[in-house]
Amino acid sequence: MIISPTEPAKLRRLGDVSMFPETFGCDILIASPAGWVGVQRKEIRDLIASIYDRRLGEQVAKMSGLAEQVLVIEGKAKWSADGELIGDRWTRINRATLRKIMWGLHRQNVWIDHTDGIADTAEYLTELEQWAGKAAHRGLGVRGSARSQWGTANSRDWQSFMLQGLPGVGPDMADRILDQIGMPIGLTEETVEKLSGVKGVGPKTVKRILEALPVFNRDDRDRRDDQ
Repeated sequence: MIISPTEPAKLRRLGDVSMFPETFGCDILIASPAGWVGVQRKEIRDLIASIYDRRLGEQVAKMSGLAEQVLVIEGKAKWSADGELIGDRWTRINRATLRKIMWGLHRQNVWIDHTDGIADTAEYLTELEQWAGKAAHRGLGVRGSARSQWGTANSRDWQSFMLQGLPGVGPDMADRILDQIGMPIGLTEETVEKLSGVKGVGPKTVKRILEALPVFNRDDRDRRDDQ
């Protein structure tokens, strides 16, 4: 991480101090496999001032050449009942206008994050550096434990729901399978024979289930088909 010397000491301690980030219109540069991630930090008052004096637009334009562009807004704005910013005598901006400006930044592919203060910003930057250093991000693609609106894996409702995903198995048949043989996870020759004994489960249904859950090797399936 490279931090501009104009940043507070609490942030400068996070990495190397250099004016290099300023050449890209940002305060912090973080290396990632895709390239540099640029972070522009703005306290609320400075954010509003930079909108009026056009610094923010110039900084965002410079950041456009980076792999990712991030605007971190530090602190919380206080608004009057009329939607006017409280505590700033020099500039006047309403909440609706600021939102539209933020939406415009989103369209320019600028990430916008918020922190509570300088300590939270330091923690945010540390976490962002760790995240940006990964080659891939699959957190949302990781399948969690077997839990849904139907219950958990040891719940009869969940088991019935899962069985109904097999070809030819409806709610009634799923209940009969559970009543007679339980949850047939990891089908074996023995459980297949038990399946065949469930009322309404004929040879065709058994065959379709085996095709959906190919637990036997080809020789076993061929031998069963020959019988």
